[in-house]
Amino acid sequence: IDLSTSVLYVDQSMATGESDAVSKRVEPCKEASVLQDKVSMVFGGTVVVRGKAICVVTATGSSSEIGKIHDSINAEEDSVSPLKRKLDAFGAFL
Repeated sequence: IDLSTSVLYVDQSMATGESDAVSKRVEPCKEASVLQDKVSMVFGGTVVVRGKAICVVTATGSSSEIGKIHDSINAEEDSVSPLKRKLDAFGAFL
């Protein structure tokens, strides 16, 4: 992030569930950090609520954070829960 002002606040609730806008800073973050700890990253689908910045795109599509969320939701939809299996077996029994 190249901050044009000393302040950048981003509403990233869509990606992290945080209810308040978070402050972003120019400092390195660890690769294995959770989304909330990536203070120098701005994610697609989030909204800048104060300030401005010039950013570099580091990932797109399924490699982006929103893409990873999308992939994990689709993977869960394809799997059958234990309750669903039991209900299906019970329905077949009837």
